[in-house]
This record gives sequence, C-alpha cells and structure tokens, in this order.
Amino acid sequence: MHKSNSIQSILSLGARELKKNGISNYQKESEWLLLHILQKKSSWLILNKNKNLKDIHITNFLDLIDRRLDHIPIQLLMGKATFYGRDFLINPDVFIPRPESELIIDILKKKVFLH
Repeated sequence: MHKSNSIQSILSLGARELKKNGISNYQKESEWLLLHILQKKSSWLILNKNKNLKDIHITNFLDLIDRRLDHIPIQLLMGKATFYGRDFLINPDVFIPRPESELIIDILKKKVFLH
C-alpha cells in the first residue's frame, strides 16, 4: 500500500487518492485530515514532515481519505466547521455553514447600518 510511514509520504498518498477521485482541494484536504487525526496545528506539520507516523494514525487517516472519496463533506468527517471565525460542531443532523452565508450576513449588516 505505502512504502514509508513518514508524514510527507502519507500526505502525498492521501493527496494522490483525493486528486484521482476528483477532489479539487486535494492537497489541503489531505493535510487537514491528517492534522485532525494527529490533533496538531499546521505549523507543527511544517516542522515534522519527515517524522514517521504510528500505524494507528495511518489507519485512521486512510479511513478518512476513503470516506472523503465517497464525497462525504470534510466538515462532517472532522466534526466541525468554521463560520464567522468560530468553530461549530457538525454532525449529520445539522447543516454545514457555507461561505456564502457569511457574505449574506455581511450584506445585511451593511444595510442595517445604512438605515
């Protein structure tokens, strides 16, 4: 399946699979899913790309990649979505906030302040 357990090679594997299956933001989504599994921030990833991952982290990451290939929204896989600078918990019973919704709120706020 994969030759190396390094973060870089696992990220590349995830990105290749996502790209091959039509996920447009494949590189970032691969990173976001791995960071979610590891419970780390992006800055940590930059400094640790050559480190090896534990098998359980690889298994969990590849499981999320497989689920993403079924076009399950990434917010649902990660259990959260950011809306207006705040993180909200997401599950199958709630709507995932969309960036367009923030734009609508901004337009409405401007209208209210103009009147």
